[in-house]
Amino acid sequence: MTFAIHVLPESLARTASGAITGAFWLEVEGVAFPAAGWNDFVDPALLDGLRELFGIQSRIAGSARLGFMDGPYEARFHHAGGADVEVRLIEGGAPSDVKVIPVAEVRWAMREASAALLAGYALHAWDKDELARYATALAT
Repeated sequence: MTFAIHVLPESLARTASGAITGAFWLEVEGVAFPAAGWNDFVDPALLDGLRELFGIQSRIAGSARLGFMDGPYEARFHHAGGADVEVRLIEGGAPSDVKVIPVAEVRWAMREASAALLAGYALHAWDKDELARYATALAT
């Protein structure tokens, strides 16, 4: 597998203001981005990214962005149709080479990330209705 969205359910925590943070990062062709164990805001960073990815993998074509809140890091995805998604990892405005990932791997990674988030939310008995809708949609 060349693409993964890693989420550590046990790392999720709620700040005093109610924001949820935790460890999550991408892995593209064996490279952790921004870094293995990266801690950031789950919402909006990860949830918004999953929403956008869900949109492009379920349509013929489109673009999506997963931006990390803590640092100048983002991943841009483009699906021009067909069986592949192009991925660019961007650090401080400088993009990497384009990586080509099968749509099926992106879908699997989204399913795994959603399941890990659901597990983390369940550990804390947090509301998970929106996450459950994505997980159900990805399972079909």
